[in-house]
Amino acid sequence: MAGRRRPRTIRPARPARIADSFVLPNNSGNHQAGRMLRMPENEYDLVNKKYVDEATTPIEYPADSIALITGTLDSGDVTDIQTKNDSNVYHVDEVTGTPGFSIEVTFTGVTHFNSVKTQQWYMGSATHVVNLQLWNYDTLDWDTIGVIQDESAQTPFEVGDIDHANYIQNEEAKVRYYHATSGNASHEILIDYCSLWNSFSTSTSTSTENWQFTIIDPNKIYNTDTQVFIGWAGYDLTIDRVQIQLDATTNQVAGDLKYADDFISLANPIVINDFDTTSGVRDDTSITSASVVRGKAIYLQFDSEPHEDIKQMHVRITFKK
Repeated sequence: MAGRRRPRTIRPARPARIADSFVLPNNSGNHQAGRMLRMPENEYDLVNKKYVDEATTPIEYPADSIALITGTLDSGDVTDIQTKNDSNVYHVDEVTGTPGFSIEVTFTGVTHFNSVKTQQWYMGSATHVVNLQLWNYDTLDWDTIGVIQDESAQTPFEVGDIDHANYIQNEEAKVRYYHATSGNASHEILIDYCSLWNSFSTSTSTSTENWQFTIIDPNKIYNTDTQVFIGWAGYDLTIDRVQIQLDATTNQVAGDLKYADDFISLANPIVINDFDTTSGVRDDTSITSASVVRGKAIYLQFDSEPHEDIKQMHVRITFKK
């Protein structure tokens, strides 16, 4: 209607700024294709639910068969070692002579594994040991991965961080309980459980991985805290490359990549390698202290305040587990 004024529009207040610096996660690669409908294959592929579920759900391979090579079978078969704590056991008595017993467990359908889990009660003596072994298809021999000694009850035993590369052939793997010295007829072993496990089904236990992230405005990060926490070592690992790239060549950053017992106290810090840049870049494969024990906290520590003109600092730490 002529002469009628429109109602006044009230604009909402702008939200208050909650931060003026942050660490930006790496999102390199072409992500314009939309939803990922196939399994990720390349370094910069987006993950999907199927990938996450399969990559983080442990896979158990139960025993497929068991064979007594040497020893006296008291009772049991393969079904007795497939379930833990079910009161069913594979019971073998030692024999005189060497070996005291030899028990082979076979697994089929195995594609990856990185640990062996067993539970048994070995009733022997302090001077008798049982070698837990894996059959090596490359050397055609048994590799000892652990030692079981005299026990007073059913005892869980696990050997982890196994590189399965030489221990699988045609999706088959073998574990052996081997009493290497002369046996005693009064000694015995009761095996309750034996299985192979793969903690991450889509990777091997000796893969190369990396941490990548970008520090936005490292000068303000430094004035907040001189350390930047990267993450925990989830397993024993070896750092083999440290890379830093700034957004310009004029000003540099200096500091060290370190690990400590935890990030709160930074107790027992160890320098892994420096990350001092030249012309805006640091790329070093000659690492000072490459081995990091499982459970340590890994972090960056600046030696000095980065120049305020540096707006981005990209970090890439490559390691093998």
